[in-house]
Amino acid sequence: MQLESKTFLVTGGTDGIGRELVRQLNAKGATIITHGRSPERVAALRAEGFEVIAADLSTPDGIAALLEAVKARTIDGLINNAGCGTFHDLLSADGVDSAADAQCIDLNLTAPIRLIVALLPGLLTRPEAIIVNVT
Repeated sequence: MQLESKTFLVTGGTDGIGRELVRQLNAKGATIITHGRSPERVAALRAEGFEVIAADLSTPDGIAALLEAVKARTIDGLINNAGCGTFHDLLSADGVDSAADAQCIDLNLTAPIRLIVALLPGLLTRPEAIIVNVT
């Protein structure tokens, strides 16, 4: 895939693997729209000159906010990278945090599905569209 002049939406692009994906794609000539939820990390990546949308994709409102922010844009690639995990101490009576589990499921599974469904019609019009799910 020719990356130059392509526009990618990269979720979770303000830290770790996502931040490196954003930087590498940008270095190859791609236009990047990324996302993060930590105000400090969003500000840091914006300071590098990237377009960063602040939203919590573990919530329906966060997903809607991201989709609203990109609705008028032509997207060539969606990289679902945002994610989280939880620790479970199964030997403790309080070892499972159901709310944290639900938040991770929403971020790791529900958000990518909703983003794909919402962006797929536009992606199908692009000659080299791509969807990547980082898990």
